[in-house]
Amino acid sequence: QDFVGENLSNWYVRLNRKRFWGGTMDTDKLSAYQTLYTCLKTVAKLMAPIAPFYADKLYQDLEQQTPQPPKGGCTDANPIVYGRLKELAAEQRKNQTQAEDKLWQYLSGRNIEGCHFTRQYIIGDSIADFACLDKKLVIEVDGGYHNNPEQKEYDALRTQAIEKQGYRVIRFTNEEVSAKLDFVLNTIKEFVHTSNTPLGGLGGSVHLTKFPVCDSSLIDQHLEECMQLAQQATSMIFALRKKANKKVRQPLLKAVIPAPDVKTLEELQYVANLIKTEVNIKELQVVTAEDSTIKLVKRIKPNFKTLGKKYGKQMKEIAAVVNAFSQEQIGEVENNGQITLPLPSGEVVVELADVEIATEDMPGWLVANEGNLTIALDIEVSEELRQEGIARELVNRIQNIRKSNGYEIIDKIAIQIEKQDEINAAVETYKAYISTQVLANSLTLVDALTNATELDFEDFMVKVKVEKE
Repeated sequence: QDFVGENLSNWYVRLNRKRFWGGTMDTDKLSAYQTLYTCLKTVAKLMAPIAPFYADKLYQDLEQQTPQPPKGGCTDANPIVYGRLKELAAEQRKNQTQAEDKLWQYLSGRNIEGCHFTRQYIIGDSIADFACLDKKLVIEVDGGYHNNPEQKEYDALRTQAIEKQGYRVIRFTNEEVSAKLDFVLNTIKEFVHTSNTPLGGLGGSVHLTKFPVCDSSLIDQHLEECMQLAQQATSMIFALRKKANKKVRQPLLKAVIPAPDVKTLEELQYVANLIKTEVNIKELQVVTAEDSTIKLVKRIKPNFKTLGKKYGKQMKEIAAVVNAFSQEQIGEVENNGQITLPLPSGEVVVELADVEIATEDMPGWLVANEGNLTIALDIEVSEELRQEGIARELVNRIQNIRKSNGYEIIDKIAIQIEKQDEINAAVETYKAYISTQVLANSLTLVDALTNATELDFEDFMVKVKVEKE
């Protein structure tokens, strides 16, 4: 539930909207769609035992609504990348190695138990050298470069991916095909005799597919940690925006994150642009606490609930010392997770769970703490930022009008806006931006409008007229 709701829908899909809506079907757009397709298809398989009907509906929708390979083509192909793989497969057929040509002479004539083989057959994201669909058998012929350790690792992952589609894979070297053809053909015959076509991978129902198996080699621990920090930082800044009553469409100038350690610093810097775009701020400073351009003042107080259980009679003595902590001592607790106090009654160790640490707000700034992460957000809105915020709000409202009017995505429009002191400068300054975003051929400020849509901007009303051209 957390993966689908938070990580996939509220995070991945939202962050990749521009990739999904990109003009051309380039590699980046294909990758975005392919990732989403793979996630949804895997989720359908995972949920099948507990939500059988919905899982089957989701799976079949994915199979039927995505672009399918042409009739007679590679029905096991990943439909998202089929077009590109088809072009590559055609090139490979024209440039087969001598060993592949030699083996194909036997396979193409149904000389192996009458089995029909096809060459350069697309399975998932891979192109198999030869495949027998009836027997779910793949034959790969490897050149010398396949002895390279990195290539071997790639081949193993590729074989695993093909096997997940319900195929068995046999690998031969060029030398084996050239010098030991009888051995190669006999080996293929043995596999054909023992072949049992599995249900998995044949499509139709999700309940006829194989249950997903975790592939730990695909886990990028560093990327996951970076994304976790990005999600945490984004959530904290959104909370500060809400506290300051600043809508997300209103750009803000700056946020500062003093990283508690070098690892966190590097991970936050890796996703800084992503965070900045998502929360709509002009600048995000990720620095060490020492290099921060603003000096955060933290306050600390004892957690009597945990301290009382641990130290009982010493609690009052500990509380007095903790309340008098300097900023350096507070930093030590945050960074090390604990601090040792040499008290007259005996040495005690105060852990992070034994205290509550908060950061004081500063004039024009709001500050939030969560775990060892602190973020300061500049909430002052200049006239330039205010105008940009109005422009973004107008784009959103005009898009809603387009939708309610039933316009198609590609329809061009003409916009008239009744003059209003609060918005005139913003409309003039961001006229090109607004027009581009809403596909407007014209955007005009007029003295008065009739039969217009009234937009409530809380402090004032704006009249807008949108017509299709």
